[in-house]
Amino acid sequence: MRMEALISRIRLMVLVVNTMALALLLDTRGMQMDAVWLIVALCYLYAIPTAILEPYRRWRVFQTSILTAVLDSLAIAAFIAVSGASESPFYLLYYLSVAAIAMRFDLRQAVAACVWYAILYAFVYLWTWDAGTNEAGVLFLRLCYMLFISVGVGHLAREERTRRQQIEEIERLSAANEKLHTRN
Repeated sequence: MRMEALISRIRLMVLVVNTMALALLLDTRGMQMDAVWLIVALCYLYAIPTAILEPYRRWRVFQTSILTAVLDSLAIAAFIAVSGASESPFYLLYYLSVAAIAMRFDLRQAVAACVWYAILYAFVYLWTWDAGTNEAGVLFLRLCYMLFISVGVGHLAREERTRRQQIEEIERLSAANEKLHTRN
């Protein structure tokens, strides 16, 4: 729950930063701006209620985080496709999303999600590439880095979960010990 809350707030901050960059700082030539703004608007319609209403605390479908992970992956693929595909400066969204998935799921699921993201990104990238060696190298590096982030954050998340479980067990044993001492 804590990770889902953190990720929903980060998702909203990323949207704000992307909106400001698109509106004020980036050269948007080569981007399909009507589609870009439509996707941005749809993402706000999903991100704001998720951050404010915290549906993952109320409804089981959100508690698994699968729904938000799937929505994120589809939104990112569509956004990158319309914001320049292989030339999109937003490919880093995949790195953020892979890290977010690794924070919420087990390492195996994080790597599986990373493979899914790699397939989506490769499809979007290959859609517009010019079949040069450099472009193949760029795609290779981006996909490998995505995997490295997934595995690294997945291991860190696993260690954090283990530490949290150990602390909860210590607190449980301490409370039980306290209870025994108060009876005597």
